[in-house]
Amino acid sequence: MFLRVCRVVMSIVLRMKQFFKSLFFNDAFILTIVIVNALIIFLQESGINSTDLMVMDDVATVFFVVEMTVKICSLGFKNYWSNGWNILDGTVTLLSVPSLVLLFSLFRWSI
Repeated sequence: MFLRVCRVVMSIVLRMKQFFKSLFFNDAFILTIVIVNALIIFLQESGINSTDLMVMDDVATVFFVVEMTVKICSLGFKNYWSNGWNILDGTVTLLSVPSLVLLFSLFRWSI
């Protein structure tokens, strides 16, 4: 019984790993998220202040942090940072983390 449960759990973990790899290593999907996020930032900088835009921007930032984490786990730290696009992507993502920290600290104090 225990071995059967372990096999089922390992099968689920393997499928989830394959799903995340296919999602986060899909350049067209990632590019779509980048373009949508750029549009959101453009709208915010154009003076359109909307809670919906702020939430979508924060969701995109969380997505990019998760993407970076999945890629580092898959490729390894050294291999991730040896690719020029990953250096750019990782740097921009790390520069956006303080906005998430601020968001979550403000959310924590507002409860």
